[in-house]
Amino acid sequence: MPNILDGGDVEPLRLPPSLDVKFVLPLQLFNIAKSEKRPLFASAPMLAFRQTVAEYGVDLTWTPMISRSLQINLRQLFKAKASLEREGFKDKKTVSVKIRIHRDLRETIDFIKTVENAGVDFITIHPRLRSTPSSIPASTEALTLLNSHTRVPTISNCDIFSLSSALSHYAATKVDGVMSARGILENPGMFFRPNSTSSYGIDKSQPAQDTGCTWDVVETFMNKVAIAPIPFKLVVHHLSEMTGTDRTQKGKTLLSKDERGILMECKNFCEVVDFLDEVRSENGGLRREMEGHEENEILK
Repeated sequence: MPNILDGGDVEPLRLPPSLDVKFVLPLQLFNIAKSEKRPLFASAPMLAFRQTVAEYGVDLTWTPMISRSLQINLRQLFKAKASLEREGFKDKKTVSVKIRIHRDLRETIDFIKTVENAGVDFITIHPRLRSTPSSIPASTEALTLLNSHTRVPTISNCDIFSLSSALSHYAATKVDGVMSARGILENPGMFFRPNSTSSYGIDKSQPAQDTGCTWDVVETFMNKVAIAPIPFKLVVHHLSEMTGTDRTQKGKTLLSKDERGILMECKNFCEVVDFLDEVRSENGGLRREMEGHEENEILK
Protein backbone atom coordinates (compact mmCIF):
# COMPACT_ATOMS: atom_id res chain seq x y z
CA MET A 1 0.00 0.00 0.00
CA PRO A 2 1.20 3.60 -0.48
CA ASN A 3 3.27 5.21 2.23
CA ILE A 4 1.39 8.02 4.01
CA LEU A 5 3.79 10.85 4.75
CA ASP A 6 3.65 13.54 7.43
CA GLY A 7 1.02 16.10 6.55
CA GLY A 8 -1.20 13.58 4.81
CA ASP A 9 0.60 13.42 1.47
CA VAL A 10 0.94 10.05 -0.20
CA GLU A 11 4.25 8.76 -1.53
CA PRO A 12 3.89 6.99 -4.91
CA LEU A 13 4.17 3.22 -4.90
CA ARG A 14 7.65 1.97 -5.76
CA LEU A 15 7.41 -1.37 -7.49
CA PRO A 16 10.00 -3.54 -9.22
CA PRO A 17 10.09 -2.60 -12.93
CA SER A 18 9.38 -6.22 -13.84
CA LEU A 19 6.03 -6.11 -12.03
CA ASP A 20 3.24 -4.15 -13.69
CA VAL A 21 0.33 -4.34 -11.27
CA LYS A 22 -2.08 -3.24 -13.97
CA PHE A 23 -1.67 -6.62 -15.59
CA VAL A 24 -0.12 -9.03 -13.09
CA LEU A 25 -2.62 -9.64 -10.32
CA PRO A 26 -2.49 -12.32 -7.59
CA LEU A 27 -4.80 -14.75 -9.36
CA GLN A 28 -2.87 -14.28 -12.60
CA LEU A 29 0.29 -15.30 -10.76
CA PHE A 30 -1.23 -18.74 -10.20
CA ASN A 31 -1.82 -19.07 -13.94
CA ILE A 32 1.73 -17.97 -14.74
CA ALA A 33 3.18 -20.53 -12.32
CA LYS A 34 0.93 -23.25 -13.73
CA SER A 35 2.04 -22.45 -17.28
CA GLU A 36 5.65 -22.87 -16.13
CA LYS A 37 4.79 -26.24 -14.52
CA ARG A 38 5.81 -25.13 -11.06
CA PRO A 39 4.14 -24.00 -7.86
CA LEU A 40 3.51 -20.38 -7.06
CA PHE A 41 6.13 -19.33 -4.50
CA ALA A 42 4.84 -17.27 -1.57
CA SER A 43 6.47 -15.62 1.42
CA ALA A 44 4.62 -15.76 4.74
CA PRO A 45 2.69 -12.53 5.44
CA MET A 46 4.44 -11.54 8.67
CA LEU A 47 7.99 -11.33 7.30
CA ALA A 48 9.47 -7.85 6.94
CA PHE A 49 11.61 -8.21 3.82
CA ARG A 50 9.12 -8.34 0.97
CA GLN A 51 11.21 -6.31 -1.48
CA THR A 52 14.21 -8.57 -0.95
CA VAL A 53 12.48 -11.91 -1.54
CA ALA A 54 10.70 -10.46 -4.58
CA GLU A 55 14.10 -10.34 -6.29
CA TYR A 56 14.85 -13.99 -5.55
CA GLY A 57 12.02 -16.01 -7.03
CA VAL A 58 9.09 -15.21 -4.72
CA ASP A 59 5.89 -14.55 -6.68
CA LEU A 60 3.50 -13.45 -3.95
CA THR A 61 4.01 -11.34 -0.84
CA TRP A 62 1.63 -9.40 1.39
CA THR A 63 1.66 -5.76 2.44
CA PRO A 64 2.41 -5.14 6.12
CA MET A 65 -0.38 -5.91 8.54
CA ILE A 66 -2.55 -2.86 9.24
CA SER A 67 -3.08 -2.16 12.93
CA ARG A 68 -6.62 -1.41 14.06
CA SER A 69 -5.22 1.40 16.17
CA LEU A 70 -3.53 3.07 13.20
CA GLN A 71 -4.04 6.81 13.41
CA ILE A 72 -5.20 7.86 9.99
CA ASN A 73 -7.63 10.64 9.13
CA LEU A 74 -10.12 10.66 6.28
CA ARG A 75 -7.97 13.00 4.17
CA GLN A 76 -5.08 10.55 4.32
CA LEU A 77 -7.41 7.64 3.63
CA PHE A 78 -8.86 9.22 0.49
CA LYS A 79 -5.38 10.13 -0.77
CA ALA A 80 -4.20 6.56 -0.23
CA LYS A 81 -7.26 5.23 -2.06
CA ALA A 82 -6.67 7.60 -4.98
CA SER A 83 -3.02 6.50 -5.17
CA LEU A 84 -4.03 2.83 -5.29
CA GLU A 85 -6.53 3.56 -8.07
CA ARG A 86 -3.88 5.37 -10.11
CA GLU A 87 -1.62 2.34 -9.77
CA GLY A 88 -4.31 0.05 -11.19
CA PHE A 89 -5.69 -1.53 -8.03
CA LYS A 90 -9.30 -0.30 -8.33
CA ASP A 91 -11.74 -3.22 -8.15
CA LYS A 92 -8.84 -5.68 -8.44
CA LYS A 93 -8.30 -6.72 -4.84
CA THR A 94 -8.36 -10.38 -3.87
CA VAL A 95 -9.64 -12.00 -0.70
CA SER A 96 -7.85 -14.98 0.81
CA VAL A 97 -7.90 -16.94 4.05
CA LYS A 98 -5.16 -18.81 5.88
CA ILE A 99 -6.28 -21.71 8.03
CA ARG A 100 -5.08 -24.57 10.20
CA ILE A 101 -6.80 -27.92 10.22
CA HIS A 102 -9.27 -29.51 12.64
CA ARG A 103 -8.77 -32.85 14.32
CA ASP A 104 -11.81 -34.01 12.36
CA LEU A 105 -11.00 -33.06 8.77
CA ARG A 106 -14.68 -33.04 7.91
CA GLU A 107 -14.92 -29.80 9.90
CA THR A 108 -12.11 -28.31 7.83
CA ILE A 109 -13.78 -29.37 4.59
CA ASP A 110 -17.02 -27.73 5.74
CA PHE A 111 -15.13 -24.54 6.59
CA ILE A 112 -13.42 -24.52 3.19
CA LYS A 113 -16.81 -24.83 1.48
CA THR A 114 -18.15 -21.99 3.62
CA VAL A 115 -15.41 -19.53 2.67
CA GLU A 116 -15.53 -20.60 -0.97
CA ASN A 117 -19.26 -19.90 -1.05
CA ALA A 118 -18.54 -16.51 0.52
CA GLY A 119 -16.33 -15.65 -2.47
CA VAL A 120 -12.77 -16.25 -1.29
CA ASP A 121 -10.23 -16.18 -4.14
CA PHE A 122 -7.63 -18.58 -2.76
CA ILE A 123 -6.85 -20.48 0.42
CA THR A 124 -3.62 -21.11 2.33
CA ILE A 125 -3.62 -24.27 4.44
CA HIS A 126 -1.22 -24.89 7.33
CA PRO A 127 -1.77 -28.62 7.95
CA ARG A 128 -1.31 -28.60 11.70
CA LEU A 129 -3.83 -28.32 14.52
CA ARG A 130 -3.93 -24.99 16.34
CA SER A 131 -2.33 -26.74 19.31
CA THR A 132 0.38 -28.52 17.29
CA PRO A 133 3.88 -27.02 17.70
CA SER A 134 6.15 -26.49 14.70
CA SER A 135 8.51 -29.17 16.05
CA ILE A 136 5.96 -31.80 15.00
CA PRO A 137 5.87 -32.41 11.21
CA ALA A 138 2.88 -31.05 9.33
CA SER A 139 0.43 -33.55 7.87
CA THR A 140 0.90 -33.78 4.12
CA GLU A 141 -1.76 -36.50 4.04
CA ALA A 142 -4.33 -34.11 5.48
CA LEU A 143 -3.24 -31.40 3.06
CA THR A 144 -3.58 -33.69 0.04
CA LEU A 145 -7.07 -34.70 1.14
CA LEU A 146 -8.19 -31.12 1.74
CA ASN A 147 -6.73 -29.93 -1.54
CA SER A 148 -8.88 -32.46 -3.36
CA HIS A 149 -11.95 -30.72 -1.90
CA THR A 150 -11.08 -27.13 -2.85
CA ARG A 151 -12.43 -25.29 -5.88
CA VAL A 152 -10.08 -22.30 -5.62
CA PRO A 153 -6.26 -22.21 -5.80
CA THR A 154 -4.60 -23.66 -2.71
CA ILE A 155 -1.28 -22.65 -1.15
CA SER A 156 0.48 -24.98 1.28
CA ASN A 157 2.27 -23.61 4.34
CA CYS A 158 4.05 -26.82 5.25
CA ASP A 159 7.69 -27.05 6.40
CA ILE A 160 9.30 -25.75 3.21
CA PHE A 161 13.02 -25.16 3.82
CA SER A 162 14.54 -25.48 0.34
CA LEU A 163 13.71 -25.30 -3.35
CA SER A 164 13.91 -29.07 -3.71
CA SER A 165 11.53 -29.63 -0.79
CA ALA A 166 9.12 -27.12 -2.33
CA LEU A 167 9.14 -28.90 -5.68
CA SER A 168 8.79 -32.38 -4.21
CA HIS A 169 5.98 -31.17 -1.93
CA TYR A 170 4.23 -29.62 -4.93
CA ALA A 171 4.50 -32.88 -6.87
CA ALA A 172 3.20 -34.97 -3.98
CA THR A 173 0.26 -32.83 -2.87
CA LYS A 174 -0.84 -31.21 -6.18
CA VAL A 175 -1.31 -27.83 -4.49
CA ASP A 176 -1.11 -24.65 -6.55
CA GLY A 177 1.48 -22.87 -4.45
CA VAL A 178 3.89 -23.25 -1.55
CA MET A 179 4.51 -20.76 1.25
CA SER A 180 7.58 -20.58 3.44
CA ALA A 181 8.07 -18.79 6.75
CA ARG A 182 10.95 -20.25 8.78
CA GLY A 183 12.79 -21.46 5.70
CA ILE A 184 12.69 -18.19 3.83
CA LEU A 185 13.58 -16.32 7.01
CA GLU A 186 16.83 -18.29 7.05
CA ASN A 187 17.39 -17.97 3.31
CA PRO A 188 15.40 -15.29 1.45
CA GLY A 189 16.90 -16.64 -1.77
CA MET A 190 15.68 -20.22 -1.31
CA PHE A 191 13.31 -20.07 -4.31
CA PHE A 192 15.90 -18.54 -6.64
CA ARG A 193 17.29 -20.58 -9.53
CA PRO A 194 20.06 -18.86 -11.48
CA ASN A 195 20.60 -19.71 -15.13
CA SER A 196 17.07 -21.04 -15.49
CA THR A 197 15.37 -19.43 -18.46
CA SER A 198 11.88 -20.81 -18.13
CA SER A 199 10.81 -22.61 -15.06
CA TYR A 200 11.22 -24.09 -11.67
CA GLY A 201 9.51 -27.11 -13.15
CA ILE A 202 10.30 -30.58 -11.92
CA ASP A 203 12.93 -31.70 -14.40
CA LYS A 204 14.88 -34.71 -13.13
CA SER A 205 17.66 -34.02 -15.61
CA GLN A 206 18.12 -30.62 -13.93
CA PRO A 207 17.55 -31.12 -10.20
CA ALA A 208 17.12 -28.12 -7.96
CA GLN A 209 20.36 -27.01 -6.37
CA ASP A 210 19.79 -26.21 -2.70
CA THR A 211 22.18 -23.67 -1.25
CA GLY A 212 22.29 -21.69 1.94
CA CYS A 213 21.84 -17.95 2.11
CA THR A 214 24.44 -16.02 0.09
CA TRP A 215 26.13 -12.69 0.65
CA ASP A 216 24.36 -11.38 -2.44
CA VAL A 217 21.02 -11.84 -0.63
CA VAL A 218 22.32 -10.23 2.56
CA GLU A 219 23.65 -7.24 0.63
CA THR A 220 20.35 -6.82 -1.22
CA PHE A 221 18.54 -6.87 2.13
CA MET A 222 20.89 -4.26 3.61
CA ASN A 223 20.39 -1.93 0.65
CA LYS A 224 16.61 -2.29 0.91
CA VAL A 225 16.73 -1.49 4.63
CA ALA A 226 18.91 1.57 4.01
CA ILE A 227 16.30 2.91 1.59
CA ALA A 228 13.16 1.79 3.45
CA PRO A 229 14.08 1.27 7.14
CA ILE A 230 12.45 -1.31 9.39
CA PRO A 231 12.86 -1.52 13.20
CA PHE A 232 16.50 -2.13 14.14
CA LYS A 233 15.70 -5.23 16.19
CA LEU A 234 14.12 -6.75 13.08
CA VAL A 235 17.24 -5.97 11.04
CA VAL A 236 19.46 -7.82 13.51
CA HIS A 237 16.99 -10.71 13.77
CA HIS A 238 16.84 -11.15 9.99
CA LEU A 239 20.62 -10.96 9.67
CA SER A 240 21.19 -13.48 12.46
CA GLU A 241 18.86 -15.93 10.71
CA MET A 242 20.44 -15.39 7.27
CA THR A 243 24.03 -15.65 8.44
CA GLY A 244 23.80 -18.35 11.09
CA THR A 245 21.76 -21.25 9.72
CA ASP A 246 23.04 -24.07 7.53
CA ARG A 247 20.31 -26.49 6.52
CA THR A 248 22.52 -27.77 3.69
CA GLN A 249 24.49 -29.59 6.41
CA LYS A 250 27.78 -28.56 4.82
CA GLY A 251 29.01 -26.83 7.93
CA LYS A 252 29.13 -23.40 6.33
CA THR A 253 27.51 -20.24 7.63
CA LEU A 254 28.13 -16.67 6.50
CA LEU A 255 29.16 -15.60 10.00
CA SER A 256 30.92 -17.62 12.67
CA LYS A 257 29.44 -17.95 16.16
CA ASP A 258 31.81 -15.26 17.45
CA GLU A 259 30.93 -12.93 14.57
CA ARG A 260 27.23 -13.40 15.23
CA GLY A 261 27.91 -12.42 18.83
CA ILE A 262 29.46 -9.16 17.61
CA LEU A 263 26.44 -8.60 15.36
CA MET A 264 24.08 -8.95 18.31
CA GLU A 265 26.08 -6.31 20.22
CA CYS A 266 25.64 -3.66 17.50
CA LYS A 267 23.58 -0.75 18.78
CA ASN A 268 22.37 0.78 15.52
CA PHE A 269 22.23 0.24 11.77
CA CYS A 270 25.43 2.16 11.08
CA GLU A 271 27.36 -0.14 13.43
CA VAL A 272 25.93 -3.15 11.59
CA VAL A 273 27.06 -1.68 8.25
CA ASP A 274 30.57 -1.04 9.60
CA PHE A 275 30.78 -4.55 11.02
CA LEU A 276 29.63 -6.26 7.81
CA ASP A 277 31.93 -4.02 5.76
CA GLU A 278 34.81 -5.34 7.87
CA VAL A 279 33.69 -8.94 7.41
CA ARG A 280 33.45 -8.37 3.65
CA SER A 281 36.67 -6.35 3.45
CA GLU A 282 38.29 -8.78 1.00
CA ASN A 283 35.40 -8.06 -1.36
CA GLY A 284 35.53 -4.31 -0.87
CA GLY A 285 32.83 -4.25 1.79
CA LEU A 286 29.09 -4.53 1.29
CA ARG A 287 27.70 -3.94 -2.18
CA ARG A 288 26.12 -0.49 -2.57
CA GLU A 289 23.03 0.03 -4.70
CA MET A 290 22.05 3.64 -4.26
CA GLU A 291 21.03 4.57 -7.82
CA GLY A 292 17.89 6.67 -7.66
CA HIS A 293 18.28 7.12 -3.89
CA GLU A 294 21.18 9.57 -3.71
CA GLU A 295 19.59 11.31 -0.73
CA ASN A 296 20.30 8.28 1.47
CA GLU A 297 23.75 8.57 3.02
CA ILE A 298 23.87 5.40 5.15
CA LEU A 299 25.50 3.06 2.64
CA LYS A 300 27.55 5.64 0.76
